[in-house]
Amino acid sequence: SFGYLDESIKALAIDGVEATVENAASGVYPVVRPLNLLTKGEPDGLVKAWLDFILSDEGQKIVVEEGYIAVNR
Repeated sequence: SFGYLDESIKALAIDGVEATVENAASGVYPVVRPLNLLTKGEPDGLVKAWLDFILSDEGQKIVVEEGYIAVNR
């Protein structure tokens, strides 16, 4: 996960493709996985509020600041 990379943890290039956020987001880097957010039934209350926030522009800004890839909508 890109969010865990730092000076002590280095991602490996695969077939000459560097492990960058740009390469992962574009699909060029071959080892990526989605993060699924699942709920039992339709979310409501605090769960819905959190999902709405994390998927908002403000929430996605935090996602990127933490080293992860924003949701493409």
